[in-house]
Amino acid sequence: MHPAPRAGATFQTAVVTGTEALVRAGEDLTAAVGPDALRARGEPTAVRDGRIDQGMRYSIGATIQAGTSEIQRNIIATRRCRLPRG
Repeated sequence: MHPAPRAGATFQTAVVTGTEALVRAGEDLTAAVGPDALRARGEPTAVRDGRIDQGMRYSIGATIQAGTSEIQRNIIATRRCRLPRG
């Protein structure tokens, strides 16, 4: 029987799935709305007063801030899945 995964690995899983879902949602919304979705706040033709553009920029920054996904995946693999490093 394997020991329970460490709490840090569970947190890292949430970080990866959460930030990547945020990016995908922003990309999907931008694709659905079209180029006007990327107009910044203050521009007269900005959709939703530039909130879509702002959200898209935030989502990409959130991924970087949370640590690169590759590093997070490695942590998940070694701690939660008990896979060897490398």
